[in-house]
Amino acid sequence: MKELKHFDQIHAYAEGQMDSGQRQAFEKELTADAELRAEYDAFLASQKAMEVLAFEQLGKMMGSRSPGAGARDVKVVPLWRRAWAQAAAVLLLAGAGLLWYANSQYKNELLADAYYIEPNLSPARGNGNGNLADQAAYAFESGNIEEAIRLAASADPGSSYFQDAQHILGHAYLKNGQFDLAVKAFEKVTNPEWADDSDWHRALALLAAGRTDEAEKLLVDISNKNEEGYGKRADKLLDKLKSGWRKLVF
Repeated sequence: MKELKHFDQIHAYAEGQMDSGQRQAFEKELTADAELRAEYDAFLASQKAMEVLAFEQLGKMMGSRSPGAGARDVKVVPLWRRAWAQAAAVLLLAGAGLLWYANSQYKNELLADAYYIEPNLSPARGNGNGNLADQAAYAFESGNIEEAIRLAASADPGSSYFQDAQHILGHAYLKNGQFDLAVKAFEKVTNPEWADDSDWHRALALLAAGRTDEAEKLLVDISNKNEEGYGKRADKLLDKLKSGWRKLVF
C-alpha cells in the first residue's frame, strides 16, 4: 500500500490541532495539491467507514428484525439501499487499509525491529574457542542465539570480558524476543566501546516490551548526547512515535 505522506498534517487539521493561520495554509494547499486532496478524501472515507461499522454493530445489538418474523419472510431491498451498502463496503475497505498500514508500520515491535542494528562482534571472526564472550559472539554470529545466551549468561561478573558478554547477551535476548531481559543486560554495559550501542538497543528493547514512555525518555537522552549517528536515529524514531498513525495501532 502506498504510504500516505501527509497523514500527520491531515490528522492535525481534522482534530482541530492547528491554529487559524495553519488551517488557512492547509486549506489553500488542499485546493492546489491533488495528492494531498486525494489523501484527505481517503482519510474522510475511513472515518465514515468506521461510523458505518459502528452503526451496523449497534443495529445488530438492538435487533434488526421485528418480533415473529418467519424464516420464509421475503424482504425486497430498494435499489438505493443496495447502492448505499456497496458504498459502505468500499468505505470499510478504505478504513481497513488505513488500519492495516498503521499496524504494519507503527507497532512497537515492528519499529524496534526496523531500527535494530546488527552488532559488529569482532571476536566472532575467530574460531570461537576463546573465553565465554568470544564463544558467545561466535554462536551469535553463527545464528545460534540460544547457545549465545547460555554462554554469555555464564560469564563471571568479575571477569575481564563480563562487559563484552553482557553486550552480546542483550543482543541475543533482543533477537530472541526476551525484551525485559535484554533491557537488564544492556543496563550492565558501561564499557565506552559498547555504551552507545547498548543504550540504543536498550531503548529498542524497552519499546518492544511495551515500555514506551521509558523508551522515549532514553531516546531523548541519546538525541541530546549525540548530534550524529545514534542521535539522528533517535530523532527519526521519536518522530515515528509521535506520528498520528500511532492512534490507529491496536
